[in-house]
Amino acid sequence: MTTRAVLQVRSRALFAPRRERGVWWELSGIALLLVLIGALALGVVYSTYHSRQIYRELNHEQQTERDLQWAWRELQLEKSAWYAHARIDHIARSKLGMEQPSQRDIVLVRIGL
Repeated sequence: MTTRAVLQVRSRALFAPRRERGVWWELSGIALLLVLIGALALGVVYSTYHSRQIYRELNHEQQTERDLQWAWRELQLEKSAWYAHARIDHIARSKLGMEQPSQRDIVLVRIGL
């Protein structure tokens, strides 16, 4: 047999339809593909659900962060207000020589109606 004849026999064998496997083989292949497609679809659904759940948690945490930043600003304002009173008290005592009066020096004045 020549090389050309061998190649022709091999090419016929490669491209010839295979009828010996039968219908059940083809149906099982199709069933396998359907199962794989179904599994991939379930994977897509799960990953979409999971990403939405994570996004919801992210939004919740961002809202918590905004609330905490607002509370921090309020505390900073309150702190500055307390420091202002302490500063005024310190200046009054140190530079102006003022002191808090004793109990006997305080006079209560009542205004009658």
